[in-house]
Amino acid sequence: MRKLLVLLLTSTLALALVAVSSAQKPKEGKDHKVKMLDNKFSPADITVEVGDTVTWVNDGEHAHTATADKKSDPNYFDTGEVKHGKSSKAVTFKKAGPVPYHCEIHPAKMKGTITVKGGKEKDKKDKDKDKKDKDKEKD
Repeated sequence: MRKLLVLLLTSTLALALVAVSSAQKPKEGKDHKVKMLDNKFSPADITVEVGDTVTWVNDGEHAHTATADKKSDPNYFDTGEVKHGKSSKAVTFKKAGPVPYHCEIHPAKMKGTITVKGGKEKDKKDKDKDKKDKDKEKD
């Protein structure tokens, strides 16, 4: 009887662990691509959500970088030199706000902005929408 009880408890624990590990994972962000062309980024300006990633792909003839303008920016990044036909590592954006960037090799011509939406800004919009929906239900 004791062996049966131990077996039953062990089986229950194993099933519980499987259920917890297979629980829905948090939503992963989207991956966006920006082309590095000679003399410009395409698109130069892009809007992403907090948690999204951006990968730069060099379709130009020359090496390029994508480097945030301000090192003090919480979303600061520097892809380093990306050679023709290669891609940068993916950069994940963790805080809402604009992130202007440039190519260190061609700073006068190659500029862009990543606009990061979400975080507190998204939470506030969701709360405002929920409030409006509740107000409509009362009418």
